[in-house]
Amino acid sequence: MKHIWHSHYKRHAAYAVMFSSALTAISLQATAQNDPLLTLWLTQQSGQYARVIEVPNGAAKTTWPSAGLPYRGGGQSLPAYSDIQQISFSNNYVYVRSSGLASYLMGPWQSEMGGIFQNWPSNQRLIYRFTRQPQTASNKVMNGLGPIGLWVNGVTIFNMLDGFAYNPAMQRESPVMPNQLSQAFWLRNAVVVEGVTFDKAKAHQPENGQYHNHENPIALRYQLKDHVAYNTATGNYQENPTQLHHSPLLGWMNDGFPVYGPYGYVDPQNPDSGVKRMVSGYVIRDGRSNTTDLRATGRRTLPLWAARMLNRSPQLTAQQYGPNVSTQYALGRYIEDFDFLGDLGFSHGVDFDLDLYNGRFCKTPDYPNGTYAYFISLDENGNSAFPYIVGRQWYGTPNGGRVNTITENVTLYKHAGPHSTIYLKSIVMRSGALLRWNSVEGGHYRIAGAHKLNQWQIIETHVASQGLETTHTLSAANSKYRYYRVELIALDPYDPVF
Repeated sequence: MKHIWHSHYKRHAAYAVMFSSALTAISLQATAQNDPLLTLWLTQQSGQYARVIEVPNGAAKTTWPSAGLPYRGGGQSLPAYSDIQQISFSNNYVYVRSSGLASYLMGPWQSEMGGIFQNWPSNQRLIYRFTRQPQTASNKVMNGLGPIGLWVNGVTIFNMLDGFAYNPAMQRESPVMPNQLSQAFWLRNAVVVEGVTFDKAKAHQPENGQYHNHENPIALRYQLKDHVAYNTATGNYQENPTQLHHSPLLGWMNDGFPVYGPYGYVDPQNPDSGVKRMVSGYVIRDGRSNTTDLRATGRRTLPLWAARMLNRSPQLTAQQYGPNVSTQYALGRYIEDFDFLGDLGFSHGVDFDLDLYNGRFCKTPDYPNGTYAYFISLDENGNSAFPYIVGRQWYGTPNGGRVNTITENVTLYKHAGPHSTIYLKSIVMRSGALLRWNSVEGGHYRIAGAHKLNQWQIIETHVASQGLETTHTLSAANSKYRYYRVELIALDPYDPVF
């Protein structure tokens, strides 16, 4: 990509003195102030390049992979900005643009065979759409392979599937096409089978470079201060359930309902009832909690939730049996290895908190009047608990998701990343003036001064970005002006989202 020069960036100027806002800005604020779907996207670090650690104990890099490392798909030959890059809306939908790359350190990744993973994350140039009026679905539908939602940082959410299932006829595991999911069972659990390939943020990517989580997005939760500790020496994250507070909103699913971290109010309708870890309604089929012990019986029956969803009998024929539980086919390897407590005589809201879809209707800090919400599920030891983020069916109507273009008239709510509005703070000193402004990596700025707002003079022709914030001291000769303006005039080459 070539440099984009000052003629394009003159509109991105910041002034040390504020003056009247346009009426459209006031209207935008009134529209957005009570809509979390507009206000809670992560943009504060969107001017930062995405970074990857390629190998254990390696340095963070803004382009990857390095020559000589295994390579199958993805990668970045130019830096890409992280997190959410733009938010816009219509009456019915919110649209966000994202690279799909996080502002926390991604990687390293290990392959199933113990070497370096050959897939690398890459800029996805995502446009993702969410309904502003989510509806409960009377006829629940299954979610499938690929993105099922978006975290607030623009990274995609996947369900618990990895695209493989046990094939009884062939007596081995084989890929399952998306249109075959409603006929297949003994579907592999990605968290169990692919977990070795996850980075420290519990995420990885296929050959197309789409970085995603199948489970607890622990690095994002750390950024959002959701009961997670971080070890700077090792780069490891750990659950830290002290001084409990309601988890922050982490993202939205394709049906428009939010997903929260693992901690919610004890009484779903009473914010004063205290906070607790939300308990999943799913348990392993090991003979406890009235479950069938698959270790003793073999994989010869489906859990009732799967039988209902597939419109099948829970009793399977010999041609439909799964593999016996063994070291190779350990219990938990398939999603049908889990039962739902609501089918076994236990009560939702008493014995467990989250329903078949891994959510509940409740009040939250962002929805004080109540909403249906999904929750990340953890066990009592802080480990991910099935179904991790969402069950095999949507609670609502999934009319959102990735789109190729925006085909309706929309209102821009916020530009982020290299298109962010610049906010300037001026601190006058005896021998000069210290200017401080929000900046983007790879940015180049010029500074103008004026005694009157219509009489600007360029006083600094080039100041290089220092990261997400830049400070620059003006000489005594250049600190004589009453007003100052900073303009972004150029960017180092980068891989754009749009």
